[in-house]
Amino acid sequence: MNKTKILALVLVLALAVCAFAACGGNDQNAANQGGATSKGAASDTLIMGTEASFPPFEYIDDNAQVAGFDIELSNMIADAAGKKLQVENMDFGGLVAALQSGKIDFVAAGMTVTDEKKKNVDFSEPYFTSRQVIVVPADSAIASKDDLLGKIVAVQEGTTGEEMVREFKETDNGEPMDNTASFKNNADVAMEVINGRADAFVLDEEPAKAIVAQNEGKLKILDVEFGNENYAVAVKKGNTELLNIINGVIADIKANGTYDEMIAEYFPDRAEVGAEDAADVTDEADVPGTPADGEAADGTEAE
Repeated sequence: MNKTKILALVLVLALAVCAFAACGGNDQNAANQGGATSKGAASDTLIMGTEASFPPFEYIDDNAQVAGFDIELSNMIADAAGKKLQVENMDFGGLVAALQSGKIDFVAAGMTVTDEKKKNVDFSEPYFTSRQVIVVPADSAIASKDDLLGKIVAVQEGTTGEEMVREFKETDNGEPMDNTASFKNNADVAMEVINGRADAFVLDEEPAKAIVAQNEGKLKILDVEFGNENYAVAVKKGNTELLNIINGVIADIKANGTYDEMIAEYFPDRAEVGAEDAADVTDEADVPGTPADGEAADGTEAE
């Protein structure tokens, strides 16, 4: 074979290698671009994000599985979408970012509807109304909200409770008074108080009840509150298809009695209230992040 033919053959092989590499690169770029959409959106799986230290909404059961009210609701959502449910347990503070990046399809985590959150996610219709409560050691002299000034208060990072406590304790007669201590999950928050490293913690009422019951004789809930709030399911901005499915499920279970059965199972002391009142939307002026008439909308964080 002469040198001219050899050179031509080398050029052909080189072009073929370049073309193959380009195709591979394009495939990889397409895959990277596809990362903006969750894996579940293009498969038979719907991925739900939560933080499983918020009983009875989400918790780890005796079989080391994530269970609770929100999990049951999420399974119904997945069924309505014709998909299987995959639960991703992660830090509460990272749920919105995971939703925006497409790692998860929706969030069900006792998440509070706020104006601040509405800038980053779309919310379903509310499915539960709660309130923030103060939990202290059983022998504590703390008896009111004002007694928290100057005290160490433990809260879960990224929650409405954290935001409310920090706002309340920001100043006292013009002097900084914020001794708030933030933690990744509610188990750590409770242990700070039980072990005497914090004077109180502020948390949503239902998980607070569960924690107090698990630590009988060590903790008590004060008969005071920081405010009311509404829980809803969050989806990525603009995901109206999934949002419509979620709203349809919430409407259906309230209409057919399933919601009342879930309330009776997970919240026995609310069973007599029924779906209409248990999930009733609180007056707007009382909901964190929802302005009263004439006020600016500035919102707070969630859970």
